[in-house]
Amino acid sequence: MDLDEYQTEAARSDQFADRPRDGLVVALLGLAGETGTLLATHKKRLRDRDAYEDYRQEMAEDLGDLLWYLAATASRFGFNLGDLAAANLKKVRDRWPQQAKAIELVDSTTAITPMVEETEPTVHGVGLRVPTTYDADFPPNERFLRQFAVALAPVLTDPRRVIGVLDDGTILGDQLGDNAPFDDGYRWHDTLHLAHVAILGWSPVIRGLLHRKRKSSQRTDDVDDGGRAIAIEEGITAFTFEYAYRHRFLEGVETVDTDLLRTLKKLTSLLEVSSQTMVEWQAAILAGFAVWRHVRERDGGLVNVDMDTRSLTVRNLTSDERRNHAEMSERALAEKAARKAQRRTLERAATDKRG
Repeated sequence: MDLDEYQTEAARSDQFADRPRDGLVVALLGLAGETGTLLATHKKRLRDRDAYEDYRQEMAEDLGDLLWYLAATASRFGFNLGDLAAANLKKVRDRWPQQAKAIELVDSTTAITPMVEETEPTVHGVGLRVPTTYDADFPPNERFLRQFAVALAPVLTDPRRVIGVLDDGTILGDQLGDNAPFDDGYRWHDTLHLAHVAILGWSPVIRGLLHRKRKSSQRTDDVDDGGRAIAIEEGITAFTFEYAYRHRFLEGVETVDTDLLRTLKKLTSLLEVSSQTMVEWQAAILAGFAVWRHVRERDGGLVNVDMDTRSLTVRNLTSDERRNHAEMSERALAEKAARKAQRRTLERAATDKRG
């Protein structure tokens, strides 16, 4: 039976149809009361086991009564059950990976297969959709590479600072420290930004570091690649890091708090990444911290980003890769220091000339 049809028919037996306030109280009390009855029925099952022969019949009746009171409550507020059901399914699909396997029953061997609406294919069986490409229509130099690798390792002259080097020798920004009064491993947090690229197809921070801003579109450059978007992503990274810190950096964790995911959705509601679901944000967080734990424990690693499979993987650095990382990072830092010294010299000369 259609939910809206059921709601209409249920309303015909509502004895408070002309007394809306009393009817609402009765409906709400009915929901609470029938929930208690449902629990009591199951308690009897636990106590009497197979001797309780009417268990399934009474459970079905209790659930039916709950449905009636739910319909009555929805009617009092002017909601249609069909609309509520559709909105709820949209919410849970956005939050939880969809599965096609049958629901396992407690008291019957009869299979009940949930109706799963497959709107888009999944990737790796974790509820992710096909990869989202936010820069497909932009020039090649403004697009993320679909696959790339970053060697993360400490700076040779300062082991408490980390820097990333791409497989083509490009330096991924500046050296990072924990910026904390104790060693909490935040210096490795570029893994979280790389997870955003791999899983979400988005990271204004990494896009800026790789000089891949979409300057051919002023609106995109301002809104999705600009300073505000970068600040939001850095804030998200710090926020999720604090959450992970309080949960053993998510080791052995398969889900993260829904309130956290809801907050991330709100923070990015005006950005292109707003199209990503909570399932996808969760996958990015878990992937990022899985790699983070690896590089922190092993003092580095080669992080592989694959946007086509929406995956982030890591392996240990070889001795040659560590040596190459040290040489390239030291050279880049020396060149940066030389440019900074030259700029100061020019600024000092300009000041002396004005004086």
